[in-house]
Amino acid sequence: MNPQICQKAKYVMIVGMACVIFFVAPLYAASKPTETDRIDADYNSCLSKVDGVTSNIRDCTSKAYPSMDKRLNQLFKTLMGKLPANNKELLKNAQKKWLAFRDAEKELSLELDPEKGGTMQMINADSFAYEMLKKRVKDLEGYLAGLD
Repeated sequence: MNPQICQKAKYVMIVGMACVIFFVAPLYAASKPTETDRIDADYNSCLSKVDGVTSNIRDCTSKAYPSMDKRLNQLFKTLMGKLPANNKELLKNAQKKWLAFRDAEKELSLELDPEKGGTMQMINADSFAYEMLKKRVKDLEGYLAGLD
């Protein structure tokens, strides 16, 4: 066999392996379910069994929200342990502002809810709070993934 062809074949194989390692492996890692995904899957599974009963819907949220909040706190602590001092201050500041935003946004959504005063408003408020929290958790997971 021609030595140049063998050399090119080795080169193509090495480049192909590098592509798998650097491009495909991170996609696989990103697709692995996280603790956040598990909490959300449990929440959605719970919601699928409520038969439209308000108290059951609210029970699902009251179970999922503390788990997601615990996840947020775990991620925050992990990030604080990995960031340099100047970035720790930025994260603390951002988290304080996010908490204020969360509270203000929740208040606004309650006031503007077309279901204001009805039982659906409670469900909407619970769902809104959970989804905001989940979004923040996903944001922190993204920051953490960027450090690894």
